[in-house]
Amino acid sequence: MTIAARPAETTARPEPAQPEWRADRAMLGLVALVIAFRLAALLSWRPGGYVVDWSERYFFGFWLRYVDAGYLPFRDFWMEYPPLLPYFGIAAHWLAGWLPLWRDPQLWFSLTTGLPLLVADALTLILVYLIGRRLWGELPALLGAAIWASLLAPLYFFLSGFDGPAVLAILTALWLALPGSRRPLLRAALAGIVLGLGVQYKVLPVAVAPAILVAFWVAARPAAAVFAGAFAAANLAVMLPFLLINPQLTIASYASILTRSSWETVYALIDGYYGGGLVAPVDQRFDPAIAFQAQHPARFPWTVVTLAAAALIALAVTRRHDWHKPITVVALGALSLFVLLIASKGWSAQFVVYPLAVIVVLWPSLRGTVYALLLSAVNVLEWPFWLAMFGENAAILTFLVLFRTVLLVALTIECWGLLQPLAIPAPARRLAAIGACVVLLVGTVGMAWTYYDDAFRKDPYRPLMEALHASGGTVLLTDPVLYGEIRPFLGARQPVRLLDVSGSPTGWMTRYARTVSDASRDGPIALVFSGKDEDRAPNAAVERWLATIAFPAGETWLENARIARFVGAGPLDTLPGASFSGGVTLRHAEIDRDPRAGKAIPIALVWSATAALPPYSVFLHAYDAAGAIVAQRDGPPAGGALPTTDWRPGQVIVDRRTLVLPPGEYRLRVGLYDSNGTRLPLADGTDAADLGTVRVRP
Repeated sequence: MTIAARPAETTARPEPAQPEWRADRAMLGLVALVIAFRLAALLSWRPGGYVVDWSERYFFGFWLRYVDAGYLPFRDFWMEYPPLLPYFGIAAHWLAGWLPLWRDPQLWFSLTTGLPLLVADALTLILVYLIGRRLWGELPALLGAAIWASLLAPLYFFLSGFDGPAVLAILTALWLALPGSRRPLLRAALAGIVLGLGVQYKVLPVAVAPAILVAFWVAARPAAAVFAGAFAAANLAVMLPFLLINPQLTIASYASILTRSSWETVYALIDGYYGGGLVAPVDQRFDPAIAFQAQHPARFPWTVVTLAAAALIALAVTRRHDWHKPITVVALGALSLFVLLIASKGWSAQFVVYPLAVIVVLWPSLRGTVYALLLSAVNVLEWPFWLAMFGENAAILTFLVLFRTVLLVALTIECWGLLQPLAIPAPARRLAAIGACVVLLVGTVGMAWTYYDDAFRKDPYRPLMEALHASGGTVLLTDPVLYGEIRPFLGARQPVRLLDVSGSPTGWMTRYARTVSDASRDGPIALVFSGKDEDRAPNAAVERWLATIAFPAGETWLENARIARFVGAGPLDTLPGASFSGGVTLRHAEIDRDPRAGKAIPIALVWSATAALPPYSVFLHAYDAAGAIVAQRDGPPAGGALPTTDWRPGQVIVDRRTLVLPPGEYRLRVGLYDSNGTRLPLADGTDAADLGTVRVRP
């Protein structure tokens, strides 16, 4: 009996469970990463990089010295900030004072200010996500938070500024004012308190107050009253103690915020002021009258601008909108913020974090990224580059201010487009974005050229570089510092080489022989001495060496440098030699076959001797038809590199020289003389060997 095999039973394996996607968990991971990164940056980075070592915290150090001496802001001297910011600095300074000083005394103050600001920065990131989630959903909100975390400006100004809590106050108040939330009265009270405290920390949070007030008014009129009351109470709670202690200095402090002269805005350009923000030194702030004094004359009626901005904000928030949509509250708050920034008399670099915070909330997309990057880029060009590197250049500041202002106007229009759809075709938007990038790129190139040109004009070695460029050819240096100084300006026009003469002379001579040989064929050689003591010996060694392989063509002394020139030689004609007494023989001479007027004419004198010689100098004179000396070259052989005292019997010595002659025919004579000027006679009794005539072409 045959038994058929039964097929094996197969059991389907279950698919592995896919991890559940949770945007909230991803957001927590992002927050953890940002906190860790900012904490590491706080401990290890200085703001400004290689451009400038400066932060707003350094300025706090100036006036905190007065606090150490027993003076307090608003009581003894006025400040250009509302009270909460200076007293936050005082608290951080007090905590830092309990720690032993490190080599850099800024360390502990940076930490005691940075750690609370880190909390504010982390909460800001969370609020970017929470508001974005209400507006667009989880994934776009997470993208907006990631964009914010990736931007340099929030990190930079976390390390160098104090604006984080003010940004946090704006976002917190907007989040509390979003429609559809329960307990509107409680939320209104919290929003008023937070925003009021934010205004007493830095003024800019006041921009979103109108939109929040109307949002609560639409939600529940009592909520609007609660918000207004809480906002007023928070402001008064901070202001009142100082008004009671010293009303004059407290009023002066708030007045200084409003009456401060313009800077880095279109109004400053109209006023003819092209510098950074000015404020009275701390030692002058004990007088409240100083707070009311303008730092420079004003030409523009800023009061008109303020009233116009207030009217525009009022018109925007009181128009009919769908206040039941969260986007309405945030868009109108952002619009008011942009209008206030446009109308503001001044702009400081740290202000950029305010528009960036609402940009990533409203446009967590490519559009928002482009706006954020453009605004960040123009801000970086303004600070630290413009203010630190360009000496407050007016043309550059004008370009940057106008570009930034156009961006803020565009963002204002974009906010309105979120409320009232605008018929702007997508191709037009893309073309505008590309155009803005191109304009910014062209402006950046212009700034780079301006930096290059300014650096050249102010360089103490400018006369040297102009002289080297005029003569052309290859430039040789033995000072690495001077090489780094002039190479950026000359390197693209002519060869600039640094010679390292450390080690044995044979080694570096062999290493650079090909370089000098190629350079002498291509044109003249200029050896530059920097004038520094440490450059004297290596430069002299190279000069002696060059005199043995090229033709010295003179030297030029400048105020801070010296140029020794050398030339190579083309085909040479041989001239007859002569015999001198004392066993000295001019075996023959060689001269350029095609001498040209105005150019160094290479002449090689080939010597030998039969005995040791005392120190002699060689003269080479050119005479015109009337017997007058037209040009001469006197000095020890090879510029001192081959002195006669070193000549060995039978050794052939090549003494290279040059003459510069006008057009015409000249007779050349050569000879030797001792330290007393006594010439060495020839065998026939004359004191100079006649090399014959040379015809110099124009």
